[in-house]
Amino acid sequence: MSKDLGIDPSIGHVEPLVGCEIVRQTLYMQNNSAPFNSPVDTSLKGLEDYSQIIKNPMDLGTIKKKIDSGGYEGPDGYSIFAEDIRLVWDNAVLYNGEESEVVLSDVFEQDYERLVVDRVRANQNRIEACKKAKETLKDASAEELKSFQYSDVVYGLYCSEFHKLPTAYKIGALSWICSEFLTLSTIRTYMSSQVEQEMLIHRNHRKRAADLDSRRKHSDRTRRERENAFRRDCANQGIHPNSHNVFSEGIKRRHEFIGKFFEDIQAEKIEDEKNLEQEKKVQAEEMARELSSLVIRESPLGKDRYHNSYYMFKHDTKPRLFIERGDTGDFVVCNSKTQLTEILEWLNPKGVRELDLLTKLQEITTTHSLTRDHSRTKDDDAQLPFLWTTKGDIELQ
Repeated sequence: MSKDLGIDPSIGHVEPLVGCEIVRQTLYMQNNSAPFNSPVDTSLKGLEDYSQIIKNPMDLGTIKKKIDSGGYEGPDGYSIFAEDIRLVWDNAVLYNGEESEVVLSDVFEQDYERLVVDRVRANQNRIEACKKAKETLKDASAEELKSFQYSDVVYGLYCSEFHKLPTAYKIGALSWICSEFLTLSTIRTYMSSQVEQEMLIHRNHRKRAADLDSRRKHSDRTRRERENAFRRDCANQGIHPNSHNVFSEGIKRRHEFIGKFFEDIQAEKIEDEKNLEQEKKVQAEEMARELSSLVIRESPLGKDRYHNSYYMFKHDTKPRLFIERGDTGDFVVCNSKTQLTEILEWLNPKGVRELDLLTKLQEITTTHSLTRDHSRTKDDDAQLPFLWTTKGDIELQ
């Protein structure tokens, strides 16, 4: 969370010398750093006058030894480190002239600002913010504790245990964890696999439903073939059906075997239909059970003209309508018939998007009873999470 907000995520004191060593290693590994990695060898030809011109020599190797020996310990050690690094470049310019190109100096300044100065500054800001957070948390009635900003939550976690934080801060931390949780690659992979599993379950269900329908058609076809064969046998015996190819009730009374045959056929058909319907019900229950074990991200019922998304969650403890704001992603809850009625009246059926949403919400009013929170008072009802503008537009608080 702290990283996302641009807050130094480290716990405790930030050691600037860690950043100094990283900067030194970065410079040391540059392709053109070889002349600066060790003291200048004045015995080499052409460098005899180096000691006369450069009174205070410095190099990256000497700086490393100084870091290892604790030469930069102290509150201003990182500043002394920077002075020594800059001395390396100054000596190079002094000895080689102004036309000397010391490209490494730019690399140093950028890395030093990023890895040392910025971290020290961020640490100081964090310490000050934590002091302020401690003072705020001491006053349980402070207005600041009734709501939260993520930065306040971060500093609160720095200086206090989670269980000691006010409720608003706990909600803020858990809210961030949930949103961050969904961004993890393992979670996204798992959710993708769950979507694939959902598609597989539906595909298998359609296959089994098609097989069931095929068996029903086969049973019907078999019965029709038996009926046709029976009619031919009756015709051979001089017993003919009417013009509609149906034996009249009078014929069935005169020839009991005909009535018995069709009664058996009808009873068999009813039994087959009963068994097939039972099997269809079992398949539907199995599919519902398999789907309930999946973790699938809910799709909204629809969106309104301001792209606010409307949700009804299957496994909610009580029927409630959740509205996700399109601009901030915040949620408000509609948990009473009054609020739902206001939304239904506000939605414009002339728009395709809102007509679809309106139709689904109207179905909800007939199939679900939105549970009212009986702990709410009349004063609470006066502060519904919906505001209505003079133009009749809805505005979510």
